[in-house]
Amino acid sequence: MSIQRTVNVCFPRSGHRFLRNLLCKAYFGKDMKFSALSDLKNSEPAVAAKANYIKTHDQGIYNGKKGIPIVSGTRYLVQYRHPLESLTSFFEFQVRHGLLVDDRDVWNDFFARRLEYWKKFVDKWILQFPREEEFYSHPVSYQKLCASTDATMREVIAFLTSVPTPVDEERLQRAVGQFSTGWARYVDEEKKAGAPVVSEQRDVRRFRYFDEKFVALEESLKVNFLDPLGIETILEPEGRVTDSSAEAVAK
Repeated sequence: MSIQRTVNVCFPRSGHRFLRNLLCKAYFGKDMKFSALSDLKNSEPAVAAKANYIKTHDQGIYNGKKGIPIVSGTRYLVQYRHPLESLTSFFEFQVRHGLLVDDRDVWNDFFARRLEYWKKFVDKWILQFPREEEFYSHPVSYQKLCASTDATMREVIAFLTSVPTPVDEERLQRAVGQFSTGWARYVDEEKKAGAPVVSEQRDVRRFRYFDEKFVALEESLKVNFLDPLGIETILEPEGRVTDSSAEAVAK
């Protein structure tokens, strides 16, 4: 299958590995040549040229710079997620790998800084992305990826292929079945041999440092960010996870 060279711009903990497994391991197979953008910078030109699915978190935005440029003619597959879900997950990831101390003050500092990164990320890659015809972008919400995996995959496959090709439904269903029934939150879990590792669904209320500020923050983000991005709210004023979003809570 002919896959157009695409940059997968993903905010951390927004489902890159889930989507990549569906695409690379289960659907496209060897036709998809994956690489991280940071790896390509140190690769031989011939090696870099072969990559057609390139991952980046655009960390330059977080470091106070403009990040990678948006280039006309380049295709961008953009993944994003509810900030409360992605940032609690990202914090736990950092703690798990010894990069942060599991402490409330550390969390508060981490959250304040990374929330600004999230805002800049979605503003650059979705809300303010150029609308001209020569700019190509396909946003993928993690809520939708989890709740409507089949439909989301069909859209992504159409975006990635240079010549519109009918989706191989049998292959698609095998891919979705393989990576939806058993999944792991971390790469080291995924590498374990034997039966698929099944993690519990993430519930932000069970996060160690959850408090009423989460509810107020979500409400403050609703008009300018969540609604324009098509992200459903996950907390009610009382702090309860809504029924409509419970099924889409992060894996």
